[in-house]
Amino acid sequence: EQFIAFGDSKNKINIYNYQILMHFYSTKPTDSPLQANDANCYLVNTISIPKLVLEYHTMPISALHFSSLKQNTLLSSAYDALILIWNINADSFSGEKVGEIPLKHEITDFVLYPDDTYILAGCTDNNIYIIKTDFDNKTFDIVNVLISHESIISSIVLDPFIETTGRFASLSDKGRLVITSFNTKDNILSILFNDDDLVNIKHKCNLQSKKIDWSFDGRWIVSVDHHQIRKQSLLHAR
Repeated sequence: EQFIAFGDSKNKINIYNYQILMHFYSTKPTDSPLQANDANCYLVNTISIPKLVLEYHTMPISALHFSSLKQNTLLSSAYDALILIWNINADSFSGEKVGEIPLKHEITDFVLYPDDTYILAGCTDNNIYIIKTDFDNKTFDIVNVLISHESIISSIVLDPFIETTGRFASLSDKGRLVITSFNTKDNILSILFNDDDLVNIKHKCNLQSKKIDWSFDGRWIVSVDHHQIRKQSLLHAR
């Protein structure tokens, strides 16, 4: 909980010290003009807060994940088909690129296994690449590919108990939800659920974003999509 990172459409990663950021929230006046209409939402001007800016990607950032095991190690992906590995130095508040994983297609989302042993990367070729990781030796090998989607991968999420169940879920931009089991012993993928009920054909909407999440108890998957229908902005949750 030392750092919090944000990616932007200008290809940059902005990193803040989490404690300093939370201190700023807790000490700002209650009558701050930055307060939004929603009582639980604030528009915060971060100009005065020290931040670290990481620049290397040549296209907008698509996902960011800190390693659970390697302290202050950040992974970032972008539409330039790269997953980058960064080391954040807490003492000097600086960042160094220490590795990269190139793929052949633009990366729309990725997730990192809790024990850092695998990366699941969704790409614009509609596939999810299963990457076996060895951070110490800096080797990253694709061991399998999920090809069940017919459109671009918009979101990937892991079962909270994935180390036992091997399950992960993925959602494409047309709304297909696929739940897959991955056996780490032989790197075999098995489709558990493939549902096109969320595929929006009737409205032929101009989709802007679809995201999913998995409940902490492993029982529920939530889908949220934001799109335009007849020039109206709609938000659906399922």
